[in-house]
Amino acid sequence: MGKYDHLSKEELIQKIEKLEADLEKATLTPSASDNEREMRQSQHTINFLNILMDTILSNVFVEIMVKDIFNGFRYIYFNKAAEEFMGAKAANILGKTDFELFPDSRRAHEIRTEDYHTIKTGRMVKEMAEYEKPNGEVSIVNIVRLLITNPDPGASPLLLVMLSDITKQRRDQLELVRVQEADKMKNAFIANMSHEIRTPLNAIVGFAHLVTETGNASEQRECFSIINKNCDLLLKLINDILDLSKIESGLLNYNVSEVELKDICQEAYVVQSLKMTSDVALLYNSVAMPSVRLWIDPHRVEQVLLNLLSNAIKFTSKGFISLFYEVEDLFVRISVMDTGIGIPEDKLESVFGRFVKLDDFYQGAGLGLSICKMIVEQLGGEIGVRSELGKGSTFWFTLPLLVANKAAMECR
Repeated sequence: MGKYDHLSKEELIQKIEKLEADLEKATLTPSASDNEREMRQSQHTINFLNILMDTILSNVFVEIMVKDIFNGFRYIYFNKAAEEFMGAKAANILGKTDFELFPDSRRAHEIRTEDYHTIKTGRMVKEMAEYEKPNGEVSIVNIVRLLITNPDPGASPLLLVMLSDITKQRRDQLELVRVQEADKMKNAFIANMSHEIRTPLNAIVGFAHLVTETGNASEQRECFSIINKNCDLLLKLINDILDLSKIESGLLNYNVSEVELKDICQEAYVVQSLKMTSDVALLYNSVAMPSVRLWIDPHRVEQVLLNLLSNAIKFTSKGFISLFYEVEDLFVRISVMDTGIGIPEDKLESVFGRFVKLDDFYQGAGLGLSICKMIVEQLGGEIGVRSELGKGSTFWFTLPLLVANKAAMECR
């Protein structure tokens, strides 16, 4: 039973008031000098301010850490926010260095280098950076480093480090940017599709009307040819839109089987050879090509090949287009080389982006290469291009050979 448990509330208050009065009398006795009273009052004020400052620093939403430079950069202060951020109690941090705090010495060396830089410049350092914690987690922080010199001669200067975790804010900003970009892409998609669909439709409707008005067989054949060409263009456009939608939603089907690459290339060659003009030769020597077995979706590989060959035909008015492949380690590299108009160097990096058209004069929505990239990457390969303006281009893509490819596709 406690010493004061038998007292009532009123009696307990009176007891506390009496103890406080006795304490004040003992502290301020008539025999105490004015200096002693002032010293006690000053110490009381200092103690109060220390408590106040410690309360403030412990409860602010900024991670505050202080290191003693002359004592091996050991931590001498670690507030509550720093404990929560670092995932460690101050009692386990104080008196330790970063080399004792971080399991990875590489990270400790990085921090020590930053500390030395602050000391060398003598200026406050402010920056936004990625901060790796002892557990390996990385956060985005606003960081301030400041050298605090001690006025006492020979006393160690201190290094003050303040962190503000802005990871959530940055993620929110990036998400907002992503949504805005998606909205722009959606608007661009609608604008592009409206134009691209309208163009072949106008041709189909217009020339279909002309067929009914002319009795000339030659003119009718010409109209039917134009109608047929624009029907093919419209069908390809619709297929591209559907493929893009399926790829993004993860609904594009891949029917894999063991196939011979030579046969896929031969089929694509035969289909596209029908579109060639007399000024351009389409080259593919199936006899010289090695036998390459793939565990893959032949339809999707042919789709990529047909797209690359169609582009080459579209942009090549004379010379040749060559289809070939070569084995490289565990991959096969398939290439389509042409002697066409080539691609400007500043467009090479964006050529596989959506709605990117190398020349606005040519029809198309600019989706074909973007779809090719998505399909090739889904099949476990890479795609790229080499080009020189005015001399031609070589589009290439890689596919894993049978052993690596079969294991990868079976895991999907």
